Amino acid sequence: MRQLAVMLLVCVLAWPASAMAQAKQQPYKIAILEFDPVTSEAEKDNLGRVTAEFLITAAVNSGSFGVVERAALKKVLDEMQFGRGSNAPGSAAQAIGAMVGAQGVLTGSVAKTAGSVRLDARLVDVASGSIVAARSAYAKSDLRSIATASELLVSQLQGDLVRLTPPEAKPASQPEARADQEQKTAQPQGPTPELSPAPKPDEKADLKTEQSQDHKSEQTPPPAAPPVPAPSTDGKVTVNQ
Repeated sequence: MRQLAVMLLVCVLAWPASAMAQAKQQPYKIAILEFDPVTSEAEKDNLGRVTAEFLITAAVNSGSFGVVERAALKKVLDEMQFGRGSNAPGSAAQAIGAMVGAQGVLTGSVAKTAGSVRLDARLVDVASGSIVAARSAYAKSDLRSIATASELLVSQLQGDLVRLTPPEAKPASQPEARADQEQKTAQPQGPTPELSPAPKPDEKADLKTEQSQDHKSEQTPPPAAPPVPAPSTDGKVTVNQ
């Protein structure tokens, strides 16, 4: 019965640890907006949309991010009248993320000049509305180079995500929890009475001699009082026996 109770208690203690581990494995959910083209060449080549698509693919494949579906994001953007949404301020990005259930919103800009492309990404925290991470990458104007630069940005944001996420306390393993519980169960509930030390052999002999002498003194009657002479009428002293 006691072992069954201990096993049940261990299972109850291990359940929060399992829940924490599952919560820790949940990806960080983000909404990726189209990047704002800041040069005419980037706008002509529609690099804002292209960059967003590459970032979505890289974020999903990383396993660290969950990405909001583009259809749901487009509906919110149309309702808020932000168009592509890339140039939305921090407060607007915060509102967009809250409406789609995201923890963060990834925005940024893309520039193309003389065959070179620069990507600038900013991660906005939905809870605070502030930019918590900002990264940049360079690429050539071909699509393969832009895709590689997008993967580099996601990798850098993964490192920022680890830095921003506070470390969780490591739960005790089941054997350790079981050992601690058994140790607590084995401990007495009340205070342990203090035991006087056992007397040494010499002390035992002295104690026995003293007890024997006390016993003999109790059994020996006290000595009789001496006879007292009683006066007589004829002037003689009579001793009472």
